Amino acid sequence: MKIDINTQKKVKTLKNFWNHMHHHPTDCIEDDWGKEMLTKIAQDKVAQTVRIYTMFEDMVSMDEDGNLQYDFTLNDKRMDFMVEQGFNLFVGYNFIPPCIAVDPHQFSESERYKDKKISNSYPRDYKLWEQVCREYTEHIVERYGIELVSTWRMQCFNEPDMTRYWVLDGIDTYDEKRAMVEYNKLYDHFAKGVKAVSSRILIGGPSLAGKQGWLDSFFTHITKEKNYATGEIGAPLDFFAIHTYGISMKGFKEGWEFTSRSTLDATFRYYETAKKYGLEDRELIVDEWGLASTGFRDKEACPQFDFRNREFYSAHFAKFICDYVYENAPVSKVMMCVCGTYGLTTDFMGFRSFFTLNRFPKPIYNAYVLTAKLGTALVECGESPEFMGVFPTTDTNGKITIMTYYTDDDLDNVQEDKDITLSINGIDGIYKMTKYCIDETHCNSYTKFKELGSPYNPDQWQREVIGQAGKVAPMEPPCGIVADGKYEIDLNMTNDSMYLIELEPVK
Repeated sequence: MKIDINTQKKVKTLKNFWNHMHHHPTDCIEDDWGKEMLTKIAQDKVAQTVRIYTMFEDMVSMDEDGNLQYDFTLNDKRMDFMVEQGFNLFVGYNFIPPCIAVDPHQFSESERYKDKKISNSYPRDYKLWEQVCREYTEHIVERYGIELVSTWRMQCFNEPDMTRYWVLDGIDTYDEKRAMVEYNKLYDHFAKGVKAVSSRILIGGPSLAGKQGWLDSFFTHITKEKNYATGEIGAPLDFFAIHTYGISMKGFKEGWEFTSRSTLDATFRYYETAKKYGLEDRELIVDEWGLASTGFRDKEACPQFDFRNREFYSAHFAKFICDYVYENAPVSKVMMCVCGTYGLTTDFMGFRSFFTLNRFPKPIYNAYVLTAKLGTALVECGESPEFMGVFPTTDTNGKITIMTYYTDDDLDNVQEDKDITLSINGIDGIYKMTKYCIDETHCNSYTKFKELGSPYNPDQWQREVIGQAGKVAPMEPPCGIVADGKYEIDLNMTNDSMYLIELEPVK
């Protein structure tokens, strides 16, 4: 099948909303392995904005006289490194420091990195929370300067609609209506504390896991209700954030049908809710997104999570980008939640990570590397066959970058190979052509890992072979081509594959 591309007709300007991530756990930044991962990510331009947590529990305490005390040592170590790497930061102000909690001994059941647990109680005095937010903001502005900090985004809490938070008055019960009220109080005092430092600092919430009723409650409060911190009506909001996961372990176990469409539908649904409250001009950020839900579970807990090791994940990342762009999704950033390698005992366990225990890059990481090469304008393209998409872009230097994918939502449905021809019109002269592919045999460390018998503890030779197989590299050496108004490229699209083709003018 021939697919026509008209490089002379720009369809829309592109702003890269896809090369952003939530790096978790935040406190791995102070460790050598965390720095190693993030340095690689920065070098490969995989992520422009990185979401991290303040982790107030590491820096806030109270003396015997009831005065709050701060030790920003760990925060500064983490943030200094992120700033040095050139990342734009998206900072989640959480969690509640135990010293200001209603019950300082009430923690979540699950342990996080370094055996830490989260306080799931609310503040006993919201003015103390406000003070924490203000003092912290003052510190980072003093350290990094308002010019830089005003380009970041500050967010109040993470997934407040999860029932593991807001255990009330030490009683292990959950009252959703009251929990919504407590979050609205939390946001008001957060907003007052942060904006007191500078009105230029961008703030938002609520970073919901997905409960629609919570978004209505939050929007109603910030537009119509009395502010708990100021006594006025409403609260400032520069952006709002949501989570749009494709499917969870619970979904797989209950037989839900996976569909990549679900993330797009959720984005539009939340945007329509914002419009209902007159907030459609606010920046919409999807701060956890895609197929990265249930991050603390692997393929042993849910066998379907093996897709996070395979080329299926990279092909669907390409599909998500196409869907969001072609359907004009009103987002400024979407952030894949990516865990570090802590807790791994072997490679390719199915966690939501870019790298394995031995630092082998997964196909999903390589997809991020390739999509960072896409241009700044989408150009006209003909229709694609079923299960396939073509995404042709150009930039101000005349470089043409074309992404294609071929995948089905059904994890078990293997598509037959399909040959297509990209007919690229409107180009003249000499170009350097570089062709990349991620499929079962290209840029795929997992395939090589399985070929070697899935070694539990790979030896040095095996590590080198697997690592080499996982590197991003052209399918063949770059070559020069001559175009006289048109050039055609034949591609063999295999199951769950994605290609990226670069045509760079040679002067």
